[in-house]
Amino acid sequence: MSQSNPEYLPDSPVIAEMGTNYPPVTEQLVASYSFDALSLPADPLIPHPAVSQRVSAQPLLVDPGAEKANRRSRLRSFPWLELLCLLAAGGGLTYLALFISSEESITTTIGAVFAALLPMAIVVIVMVWLDRWAPKPWWLLVIAFLWGAGIASVCALGLNTLSGKALQSVDVGPTPFQSFGLLATIVAPIVEESLKGLGVIIIMLARRRSVKSPLDGVVIAGILAAGFAFTENVLYFARFYEQLPVVFFMRAMLGPFGHTVYTSIFGLAVGMALTRIASPKMRFILPASGLVSAICLHAAWNGLATYSALLFVVSYVFFWGPMFITWLIINLVVSVRQRNAIENGLQAYIAAGWIDVRETQMLCSLSGRRRARRSARTISPAARRALSEFQQAATVLALNYVAASHRGLSEGIKKENEETVKKLLASRRHFAAACTAVGAYRMGRA
Repeated sequence: MSQSNPEYLPDSPVIAEMGTNYPPVTEQLVASYSFDALSLPADPLIPHPAVSQRVSAQPLLVDPGAEKANRRSRLRSFPWLELLCLLAAGGGLTYLALFISSEESITTTIGAVFAALLPMAIVVIVMVWLDRWAPKPWWLLVIAFLWGAGIASVCALGLNTLSGKALQSVDVGPTPFQSFGLLATIVAPIVEESLKGLGVIIIMLARRRSVKSPLDGVVIAGILAAGFAFTENVLYFARFYEQLPVVFFMRAMLGPFGHTVYTSIFGLAVGMALTRIASPKMRFILPASGLVSAICLHAAWNGLATYSALLFVVSYVFFWGPMFITWLIINLVVSVRQRNAIENGLQAYIAAGWIDVRETQMLCSLSGRRRARRSARTISPAARRALSEFQQAATVLALNYVAASHRGLSEGIKKENEETVKKLLASRRHFAAACTAVGAYRMGRA
């Protein structure tokens, strides 16, 4: 998309009215405001240069009318999704706890829960690490996890149980084992991937502003699948507690990323459809293909594990193991591409004058961001918050620009970007004001 497009945000007439004379927020600038630097002027009567350059910075004034409008906006955006998911997941987890404790002892149940924590923690850590460039709100990840752990898992348990009884009531084979094989290979993958996929779609569409790149689909789907796998592992570990070492090795060691891989393929497809695909037809075909792929992989894993231990071992060495490694590599590449997207997206705002080219040196480096926040923390909590808000706002603007360059500029993105630019400028002013206040205080004590 051309940066000269008059409809696009950097050249928007609304944004063009909001000027700022505040210098760029760079890692070096933040470091210059540390207490050590502020306490070492050559003459106590002469402010430190870094402070004197910003004595004109003023705190952002609050408009009472705007504050009332913000309150009304917050009421309209009541977190209905979070509340419903919390209630449904709470009910589902309570039912599962009662279901397991009615069949197993408390000791067995607690042991199964602790055993299931390890693979769950590994998956969550990997997902959060992949999301490091544009972290999702913590509450969004919690909702995704709860959907998998308390909603999709309970619904899958009920549907799989009903399907199993239906298969046993008809002539599907000479032994119950064949009924179980059909349930594990055909029914369960369709039911479970559909329920997990439904959660991914609902969360990503209902909280569309939190979806900025294909990686966001991977992270949301991966966290949701981690919740599903956690509950499923608790059920398996409790049911086969006497064989816990073997079951733990099969589920937690060989396939900790199983559910995550299946569902994240669908999540990646949905993320691409929402942020990278312009064709309406492909926006439907791509997620549908992702769901079919997830079901097929899930069915292959269950079928091999059910019917042939030898084939499962051979397939793990030559297919599943390499596939898990390939999945990690692909997500690493997607994460790197997200960093590149941030850098590329910032160029339009550099050209428009909203972001200084030196700021990208901090924004496009994770270590630079961390060092800047640590230095800002030595100034004051207000400076630390302002810097974090600046980094977040700049990242949103960059990713929105790249998404719009692929899908076209929508009114929703345009409105969000105009709001985000205001936040960007406000955070820069707040940061300068916090530094000025601390500088004046330090100079007064000198």
